[in-house]
Amino acid sequence: VKYRFRWYGDPLQTSNGTYEAKVKDGNVNYKIQSKLKDLDIDILNPPEIKKQIMARISKKDQLILQRLHTTLINKYHREYFLTKGQIRLTIDTEIAYMNPANVDYGYLHDPNIIVEIKSPAEILLPLKMFQDLNLVLGKNSKYVNGVLRTKSITL
Repeated sequence: VKYRFRWYGDPLQTSNGTYEAKVKDGNVNYKIQSKLKDLDIDILNPPEIKKQIMARISKKDQLILQRLHTTLINKYHREYFLTKGQIRLTIDTEIAYMNPANVDYGYLHDPNIIVEIKSPAEILLPLKMFQDLNLVLGKNSKYVNGVLRTKSITL
């Protein structure tokens, strides 16, 4: 299970967001989400973010969150495409990572473009249909990429 706080819009502040648990169960992923409103968040202050989230989530989630700390701040631009058959394609560009232990260093930019194709578990996509797109097929995690790129940037 991976826990994160996610929001859209201004990368440095927000008043609304989602606290979520991203769960992997075999080959299927799903999210458990709590929408949070009326926040006053400066993203460069992770302890304050945690305090505001704690005040708005369930007691059970508070027990989990109190043991966690912020390990990465990332941002990216995402374009969505959706078919009638519920197959979703996303393209992530302008990816950048920041180590929350040293926000003064700023963002490290990632030149990669991430293309992700998702479908309901009952729809199997033939890999052959993607062979002519000149893509590198494989798993990708912006979180892992960001942690690896920023791990040497500490106070």
